[in-house]
Amino acid sequence: GGSEGTGAGDHSENTVIVESILGKKGDSPGKARNALATFIQLVSVWCHASAHAAALLMETAGENGGDLPASTNGAVGVVTPEFLGLAIDAASGLVAHGCLDDLYLKIGGGGGGTDNGESNGQEDAEEILREMNNIGNQENEENEANEVGSPSLIKKAVNVLVESVFVADLSSERTELSALKFLLTTGCRVSAIAANGENSSMLPPPMEPMLRGTHLLQTIRVCYHVYLKTGSMPNKTTAKAALQQLVTSVFVRLERAIERTTMEEKMMGATLEKDRATDGTTTKGKDAKGNSPGPPVFPSNDHRDAYLVLRSLCKLSMQTKNHPNPPAASSGSDNANNSAALTAESKGPSDAQATVLPHPAANGDTDPALESRILALELLLHTLRHSSGPCILQAGPQFHYAIRQYLCVSLLKNTTSPDTTIVELSLRLFVPLIRHFRSLLKTEIEAFVTNVFFVILDSKNSTIQHKMLVVTLFDEICSDSTTLAEIFLNYDCDLSAVDLFQRIVNALGKVARMGLADATGSGTSSLQFVAGAGALRAEKTRQDHRDLRLAAMKALRQILASLHSSIVTPVTSGRDDISVDEASLKLKKLIVNGEK
Repeated sequence: GGSEGTGAGDHSENTVIVESILGKKGDSPGKARNALATFIQLVSVWCHASAHAAALLMETAGENGGDLPASTNGAVGVVTPEFLGLAIDAASGLVAHGCLDDLYLKIGGGGGGTDNGESNGQEDAEEILREMNNIGNQENEENEANEVGSPSLIKKAVNVLVESVFVADLSSERTELSALKFLLTTGCRVSAIAANGENSSMLPPPMEPMLRGTHLLQTIRVCYHVYLKTGSMPNKTTAKAALQQLVTSVFVRLERAIERTTMEEKMMGATLEKDRATDGTTTKGKDAKGNSPGPPVFPSNDHRDAYLVLRSLCKLSMQTKNHPNPPAASSGSDNANNSAALTAESKGPSDAQATVLPHPAANGDTDPALESRILALELLLHTLRHSSGPCILQAGPQFHYAIRQYLCVSLLKNTTSPDTTIVELSLRLFVPLIRHFRSLLKTEIEAFVTNVFFVILDSKNSTIQHKMLVVTLFDEICSDSTTLAEIFLNYDCDLSAVDLFQRIVNALGKVARMGLADATGSGTSSLQFVAGAGALRAEKTRQDHRDLRLAAMKALRQILASLHSSIVTPVTSGRDDISVDEASLKLKKLIVNGEK
């Protein structure tokens, strides 16, 4: 009985302590804000403590010859992986329920609220708003504001949390999963903001994401790092899914921003036309000196975020260096070969990286550089397939530059890779590129087809698998009648361009006849004198050539079907698809009737 009473008393005392710090039901708004600030500060302390413990652990392992102590399991000190995971899960719940929307923290200065949170609440809020306006006008002086001795700094509460997770020790499966959940929830969350202007009610409501710029890129980077370093297959799958959702959400916001910008420009044009009709003036948008202001670098922050993500993925898809795993430390040197592209974009207060120790179950047989390139290509393919191609085409000249200088260069390097998976992903990326950006990349498409794809088909050193991938690419491109017709019109009908359509047909016809002499000549009888593994290899080679010829013939038949769909079948027929056999039969009837 005494022990039970003591336990109840300890529980009551702990409850009083926790409620005095983190608040309880029925607290005033001021005290609730103080409780949130206290919790965020505690999470930050715990994350940094775990990173410090991980650094000490790696230092100890270095002294012991690189062996991690089995008893610690990647964590030492009071901040255990289970405890840190629970704290990050609690932060995820706050983000998901909107408790941190538009919440700012005043760091330093000692000007926090009082104990009851009543007397200084309104004054603190007004002071924060004034300082936020000053910060918006002094972005270039951010480094000076972070110097030692600065009185205070206003930061978004969610930024403090994500910066803490960036530096946390993510060496256990528990903390990896909690961090992925938190970063996904935070990176995809948006909140509506009040729109100003007389025509704001006619426009879609502006949405403000919780993470932008540096913090968004670092979020993607940590998820990317977990995918490459984790030894848990469920966490690896979760990290990949989180990356896909994060990237997709960025380009969904881009589509909304383009829609809103287009509507604003139309409404502004209508207003200017109305003003001209009223007073007969033609001046617009001039400053006090009478000079027309130049256009902004990006129409909106959503444009900038999407551009940075696209450029970072393209750079990651070209990373070829493979260095040994460096020690995990707070200096930010780990995983430099796989995350350099994202690090280049991430300059600011959140440069610190997540500390991920080598996992005991990690598979050391895989090449991290190769896996990094494959993941980047998969994310690019997912982006182009699930986002509107015309949307990216209309996003502005910055995106045109990124497509030409980064994506096309990446495809050029990866289509000549000896790895079949990378070649396959690169060729699959070329399909949405030629369908959505053919008006922008006329010269580049011609160079790709003539200098890469035809070379692969004609070269004797190319593998059957690579040739099959190119034939499959042509089959998929030619399945779209509009794309096929535009290839003919833009290249074969242009005297300054190559006859691309004709050369595609000739190349497929050449592949369809490849190896027929060996198949019908003495190759079959020669198998009688080959036994064992040699006979199996010869039979497999002959079967591969047969499959390649069959794929080329199917691509040629697909061209006939697309030609029939775009030329013979009326556009208003209401039927887009037609089978290859039906197209061939109809074309044969037309030829017979023409001869008669």
